[in-house]
Amino acid sequence: MKFKKYLMIAAALALVSLASVKTTMAYFTDTKMATGGVTLSLGDSRLTPHETVDGLVKHITVENTGDYDVFIRVKAVYGSNYDASVVDKTSAGWELKDDGYYYYKDVVKAHETAPELQLQIKVKDNTAVENSFNVVIIQEATLAIYDGDNVSADWTKTVMSRSDYDAKFSNQGNEPAAQQNQSTYTDNGQGEGDN
Repeated sequence: MKFKKYLMIAAALALVSLASVKTTMAYFTDTKMATGGVTLSLGDSRLTPHETVDGLVKHITVENTGDYDVFIRVKAVYGSNYDASVVDKTSAGWELKDDGYYYYKDVVKAHETAPELQLQIKVKDNTAVENSFNVVIIQEATLAIYDGDNVSADWTKTVMSRSDYDAKFSNQGNEPAAQQNQSTYTDNGQGEGDN
């Protein structure tokens, strides 16, 4: 009698097990399809320089057309017979440092423009003046680093190297790559934009 009782319990357990196998298999083999998508943008960091010349004064503004807040700096490059200095009281917020760059003291937020920097070009020797000359402006940016209430710049960090920039932008439009890169943003000394 005990044997029949155990046999009935075993048969009931087997029946329950067989019934649950189908449900378990359906759970592990079922698939669902979903459609749609999300565009992921990591943003861009780009400067757009704007320069005009009035006599021997060069008016420079730098626009942050990228997606990140940045610190900016500019440098004037010119021949040995010339010199450039900030026009007093017209270039608030800009400071010349020992490395030859003019640093803007505040963060330039995304899609904003730094105040104008005015550089007075001076001729050292009038007898050696050429018919024309260039004062090339190099502009650079580094990401603004936020740490609580503090914000800082790390000029040793590269946003994009010159070779990466050339690879990304050299084949756009019909202009030669050299012309396209004349007014590019620069990234921590890796590239130069000149106007």
